[in-house]
Amino acid sequence: MSTSATTSAAATGRHHRIVIVGGDTLIGYCCAMECLKHKEHHSHVRVGYMNEHSPFLKDLKSKGAEMMHFKLDDMSSMQRMYKDMMCGIICPLVFCEHYDKAKCAVEAALKADSLKHMVMMSMMHADKMRDFDRLRPMCEMEQMFEHGMDKWDEAYIMRLSMPLESFYNMRRMIQQDREMPWPTRDQKVAPVSYFDVAKAARCLFVKEHDVQATADDSDTEESTAKSLARTVRERIKAIALAGRDQQQQQQRRHKFCMTGPESCNGEEIAEMCSRALGTRIQLKAMSPDDFAKCLKKMGELPDEHIKTLKQIAEVIHKGMWKDKCDDLEKILDRKPMTVEKYFQRNSDSFKPHQ
Repeated sequence: MSTSATTSAAATGRHHRIVIVGGDTLIGYCCAMECLKHKEHHSHVRVGYMNEHSPFLKDLKSKGAEMMHFKLDDMSSMQRMYKDMMCGIICPLVFCEHYDKAKCAVEAALKADSLKHMVMMSMMHADKMRDFDRLRPMCEMEQMFEHGMDKWDEAYIMRLSMPLESFYNMRRMIQQDREMPWPTRDQKVAPVSYFDVAKAARCLFVKEHDVQATADDSDTEESTAKSLARTVRERIKAIALAGRDQQQQQQRRHKFCMTGPESCNGEEIAEMCSRALGTRIQLKAMSPDDFAKCLKKMGELPDEHIKTLKQIAEVIHKGMWKDKCDDLEKILDRKPMTVEKYFQRNSDSFKPHQ
């Protein structure tokens, strides 16, 4: 980094003290890793977590994150987590025992005077989740966050589709049985890479003058970050202007739908997986209940996590996540990762045993 870049980073360092609330979740891990990769923009990365056994924590700590445990039923622990931070990302906190208190994380953020820039990771159609007890808190979190947006200089909601990375939980059946378990045959979903979402979220925090890449900079990713920072406000404006009226345009300026570039059903996903791996993978369509039992049998996910995934499977089964949106593509200025590309890139983890 050049001397001028170092000076600029030091001058704006406080702006980039960022806390990731829910670093023990997949999207939290992706966001934290994205920030840790760009320490010249983020002088301090704090990771708040609840599940002490999360496989993500060791990796984040080794990369230099400050790790801080918090409890949703302990407001003081959340206030400590936000202390002295200026940026924050709140992740879906419905994969734990106290999921019904998830909105307390937003409540604590609204009480933190140092916070100026916030992003909340929500779920697609969170406002329609009231019939799902473990997903209902996402609706409550969104409402509280939206009502408090005026407190912060900048605030955004990113509504997420299912993560491409969740296919990793199904790798054993693909490897051993050449079958892909899935909670529906016909209903569609638009899976999205949470690493792509994390890049978009970080982009919202980085301003053009903070990115001081040198003329001979060979780091393609850094050059991409500079380009994103330069035009992100224009891209957000373009997304907003797609709204039908002034009210919707205002809402679209602060709320984005994060999906992959393609909406596909179970058969199509299995076909994409087959092409990527070079061998036939059969779809094993099943009920959401059986899908949850399948995940439990694999023995890698906590029971509380599986309970929430079961309700997400019901959402997919009902076709509630079939929509695709180009918000992510517009923010990144490139096509997000596709299903087939995900399996190609991670083929060693999925290829069936000979």
